Amino acid sequence: MMTAGNVTGEIKQMNTITYMNIGIKLANAGKFQQAAEAFIQAIQLDPNYPEAYNNLGVVFKATNRLDAAETCFRRAIALIPNYLEAYNNLGMVLMAFNRLDEAESCFRSAIKLNPNYLEAYSNLSIVLKELNRLEEAENCFRRIIKLKPDYPNAYKSLGAILLYMNRLEEAESYFHRAIKLNPDCPDTQFSLGVVYLLQGRYDKGWEKYEFRCKLPGNSQPEIRRWHGEDLTGCKILLFHEQGLGDTMQFVRYAQMVAELGAETIVWVQKPLERLLSAPKSTFIIRTGDSIPLEQYNFDFACPLMSLPCVFHTLVETIPQSIPYIQPPSATSLKWREALDEIDGGKTYRVGVAWAGNLNNVEGRKRSIPIELFSKLFDCNEVSWVSLQVGSAIDAFVDVPYKLIDFSQEFVDFSETAGVIENLDLVITVDSAVAHLAGAMGKKVWVLLPFAPDFRWLLEREDSLWYPTMRLFRQQKIGDWQEVIERVQSALMEECLHE
Repeated sequence: MMTAGNVTGEIKQMNTITYMNIGIKLANAGKFQQAAEAFIQAIQLDPNYPEAYNNLGVVFKATNRLDAAETCFRRAIALIPNYLEAYNNLGMVLMAFNRLDEAESCFRSAIKLNPNYLEAYSNLSIVLKELNRLEEAENCFRRIIKLKPDYPNAYKSLGAILLYMNRLEEAESYFHRAIKLNPDCPDTQFSLGVVYLLQGRYDKGWEKYEFRCKLPGNSQPEIRRWHGEDLTGCKILLFHEQGLGDTMQFVRYAQMVAELGAETIVWVQKPLERLLSAPKSTFIIRTGDSIPLEQYNFDFACPLMSLPCVFHTLVETIPQSIPYIQPPSATSLKWREALDEIDGGKTYRVGVAWAGNLNNVEGRKRSIPIELFSKLFDCNEVSWVSLQVGSAIDAFVDVPYKLIDFSQEFVDFSETAGVIENLDLVITVDSAVAHLAGAMGKKVWVLLPFAPDFRWLLEREDSLWYPTMRLFRQQKIGDWQEVIERVQSALMEECLHE
């Protein structure tokens, strides 16, 4: 939040206000560099002008110069210790640095100065959620609703907290209240769809899930959207929009589309191109950073994740033609020989992946610290094979266990699939590896956080989407220890029967 201050009287002060007002106008117009220059001019005229430091910090934060922003906000607070907007702004910077305890302190300082400060309550609730202090976060949003009963975002956010706590009926209620106050918010409609999908109410869930296409950052090609029209003699584009695992889960529908008489082009991420390009496939796999629409002259387009909606998929009608993904036979043979050379081919082989995408919050919450996950490796009857890629593999260097690691050779998922084909079991967190093993029809155990992704539903140990999959769920938020202990027991039993 920017503030203009209250300086009057002298010429110097008038010039300072002029620079301040110019800076605010420039910042509001998105001209952040010029805005910063104006605020710096104001500070040069008056080095003790707290509002100028605050506004300069806002501009620095907007341009991701977080260190400079932190310095500005701290200077503003030093000049005015009860500067609540600066406390709130500083808290947001500290959130970006993941210094959550410090951020919490800032937001609480702002609230202490103004117990009715809605923005500080909202930011505090986000921090508390990240710290897994969900009941406190819930209370923050209830406080916001009490202060402003007609504020739809508060109902939406409270619904999101309740959703994260698996209190689905309550979450549904608050999403409905938010929609009543603001029917045009796609984010709330989408969240309500997630509730329905987690409940297995696919008849309502897929329709609401389509609101994701209206969310910021979800770009759609300028091609007529397919909603189930006759495809005879047509050319249709099916395209990915989210993660690698999502593509592998929903590419099962491509065959169904092709059988409707359309020339079917499926646009996938580069790491999946070779794996999904089966020789006898009825659809064509393509990849690239952008889709050359003029080259293909498509009649229709549809995101892969919208196909369950188009086909009116219910819990009872999920396509079950598994396996629908298989590696090239030459790739499987290559990895069988490589593994045989290491373990002799007579050991029970288990592939493991303990981390998702560590670059986003959800990926981190799905991941398990290697120090804890590696307790599984105490089972000496098993030949352990790493399926992990990315920065998470680096953490294994300091763990004293033998792990067969081919990660440097996993140039795409065709290679990963070749290794999985030669395993007896895969144990993984919710990641692309889980979808790959499931789509290949391999035995796979997936370790899930307390608040799972919509596709896993709640409470059940099996997967509707992958019949060879077994789910191990957190019983308490953040408690991976108990999950690992259950997996250890299940693995001992598994080895006894082999």
